[in-house]
Amino acid sequence: MTNMKLAYIEHIIQLLICKIETAKAQTDNTWRDLESIRSNLSVLSKVCDEWIVGEGRQHDGD
Repeated sequence: MTNMKLAYIEHIIQLLICKIETAKAQTDNTWRDLESIRSNLSVLSKVCDEWIVGEGRQHDGD
C-alpha cells in the first residue's frame, strides 16, 4: 500500500476510536444518571413508607 492509503486508514481508525470513546463516555454518564435516579427513588420510597406507617399510627390512636 502507498503511504497515502496507510495514512487514510490510520485517520479512519482514529475517527472510529474517538467515536467509541464518546459513546463510552455517554454510556458511563447514563449509568451514573440511572444510579442517581435509583438512589433518589429508594429514598423517596423509604420516606413514603415511613409516612404511611406514621399515618396508620395516627389513625390507630383516634
